[in-house]
Amino acid sequence: MKRVILLGIFSFLLLLGTSVQLSGPITIEKKGHQKSYVQDGKSLDAKKLASMLRSDDASAKNYSISKTNSIVAVSSMGVGTVFFGIGFI
Repeated sequence: MKRVILLGIFSFLLLLGTSVQLSGPITIEKKGHQKSYVQDGKSLDAKKLASMLRSDDASAKNYSISKTNSIVAVSSMGVGTVFFGIGFI
C-alpha cells in the first residue's frame, strides 16, 4: 500500500513539473559564426530571450549573474585593448 501511495505522489509531482512548461525548450543553433536561439521553430531575438529569462525565478538569478560577468569581461577587454594600443604606439 505504501508503494502505491508513494508511486502516486511521485507520478503526480512528475506530471506537475512537465505540465508547467507550455512551450518547447530553448535550443541554440550555430549559423556560421553566430548563435541563434530557437524555440518551437521560431528564432528568438535578444530582447525576447532576456524577457523570458527574467520572467522565471529560477533563471532570473542566473541571467543577472551572467549579465554582470559579461559586462566585467567586455570592459576588461576594452581596457586591455586601449592599453595595448597605447603601448604599441
